[in-house]
Amino acid sequence: ITDPIASLSENVRKVGYGDFRIQSVETNVIEVKNLNQGVQKMARRIETLLQNVQEEERKQHMIQLELLQAQVSPHFLYNTLETIRMQAVAHGNRDVSDSINLLGKTMHYVLENTGTESTTIEKEIKHVISYLEIQRLRFGDRVNYKINVPPYLNLEQFHILPLLLQPIVENSIVHGLEGVTQNGHVEISFILEEPNLYVTIHDNGEGMDEETLQKLKDRIYQKNLSTASSIGLRNINMRLTLMYGEDYGLEVDSKNSAGTTITLTLPLSKIIDKNDLFDLYLMRDKYLEQELEYDE
Repeated sequence: ITDPIASLSENVRKVGYGDFRIQSVETNVIEVKNLNQGVQKMARRIETLLQNVQEEERKQHMIQLELLQAQVSPHFLYNTLETIRMQAVAHGNRDVSDSINLLGKTMHYVLENTGTESTTIEKEIKHVISYLEIQRLRFGDRVNYKINVPPYLNLEQFHILPLLLQPIVENSIVHGLEGVTQNGHVEISFILEEPNLYVTIHDNGEGMDEETLQKLKDRIYQKNLSTASSIGLRNINMRLTLMYGEDYGLEVDSKNSAGTTITLTLPLSKIIDKNDLFDLYLMRDKYLEQELEYDE
């Protein structure tokens, strides 16, 4: 009895040190046989679990390596752009310098927010302005813009999904102002109406008839549609719906010769801290009272 038990003890000691090359213990004693089978099964199970852990760690390391490799090219391009910008400054080419500077800002914002779940509306608007300024340098008077923010709104207090607004603004310029040769205009407005915050992006382009508008809505709202058309707007609508619920997303309104308006609906309860929201209501009510007194 004692010899098989001593062998079992040695096997358990080996397993404890990570050595799973243990030999089966030969014995006619039923209790020791059961112990032997239990130790063998335990050793195999531990070895399998360790192998799984090592495989997962290897996968994690590979993912981290791939992410680092993926970041090399954008950062290299960003640094290269900065070098070219400084050369443009040295040669007195201000337009090229400004374009590269704005492009660098947009790249930095995208890199900073890739994989993140939220950013402030303030940062998102700065990103949009960089994009719009690049378009102004490219198209001149064909692209103009205005951003309307009520004085009681502090955009730094609002946290939204990153990269929501710029694709919509880009859509307004690429499609909305497609036929406009001068005095094109994009207007971004923030409207507070409890319990939501609305963001509207309006362009003064040619607009769409009812049939074209309905086709666009179909492409945006159909979940299983496989098409590259309007993928940006569809992606934004899906992100908003998944994040905030079916009641939230974007709406499109357009008429011939009247431009197009895209409206994002965001729940105040999920994009601003409760204490900040309470202070916001107080500031809004105070502002509206002052406006009423001024009108009187």
